[in-house]
Amino acid sequence: MWCQCPHRSLGKSGIFENGFEPSFNTQPPLLYGYAMSITTVDARRLLCPLPLLRAESAMKTLPPGGILAIQATDPGLHRDLPAWCRVHGHQLLEIQQQGQELVGLVKKGPRR
Repeated sequence: MWCQCPHRSLGKSGIFENGFEPSFNTQPPLLYGYAMSITTVDARRLLCPLPLLRAESAMKTLPPGGILAIQATDPGLHRDLPAWCRVHGHQLLEIQQQGQELVGLVKKGPRR
């Protein structure tokens, strides 16, 4: 299991309540000196495991090698995102702290 937060759990009805719709934005910033398209998932104010569930939904729309930026305020992202990347075959590029917000950059692996 990739979630490292044993104090948080999600019931069956909680995942798709309120019409779960992943929020995707495509922007052309520079990443490591190269201009690339990055898909952004806004998972701010969500608790584990919802940021990673939204990331997983967004990852399905990307080709192998695509870059996903996950914006989150859940401090558990520091532990959960590296484990999630290992389990799913993605490459964690970095996790940046921007005030109270975390931004994780993930490169999609070849498996999914």
